[in-house]
Amino acid sequence: PIPTSATSLFCDSGQHNLNRPMSGGRGSCRADAVRVNGSAGASPSQKQQPIEMPYNVALFITCLTDQFYPQVGIAVTKILEHYGCKVCFPETQTCCGQPFFNNGFHPEAAELARKWVADFENYDYIVTPSGSCCAMVRDHFPELLEHDHAYEHGMRRVVSRTYEFVDGNIRDDAGKV
Repeated sequence: PIPTSATSLFCDSGQHNLNRPMSGGRGSCRADAVRVNGSAGASPSQKQQPIEMPYNVALFITCLTDQFYPQVGIAVTKILEHYGCKVCFPETQTCCGQPFFNNGFHPEAAELARKWVADFENYDYIVTPSGSCCAMVRDHFPELLEHDHAYEHGMRRVVSRTYEFVDGNIRDDAGKV
């Protein structure tokens, strides 16, 4: 079983509930976490030493996951916490704008992209269980916000720090997973 931290984002009892807003507001999740130092090729018999790394991970749960598969968000949270991440659920998050974008409503998608950038730009990493929403952020936000200089820095920051949960490319500044 994967242990969860006593300071769950979703409720103080340790039981996750994605429908309950995170207490303490947007910045309450910043904290140092302990991560196990080891490489993918390390033998299970080798003793691994914990090292401190500040992982401030925002969970972008997506519209469909929130409505139909909340257990996915719970599972992603448990796994990230197991690996020493401090997982935050920004209560102000909304849709990334993909439905608007895919249907040709680019000004409406750009408005949601601006809100998304504002909601997530202060996190070290943004993780989502949705490949298409991740692609929306990484591939289409630059196009949507290309001429919006007020969001240029934040947009670049979220584009470079947004990962689909299964792509496994979350690395620290030294390039370690």
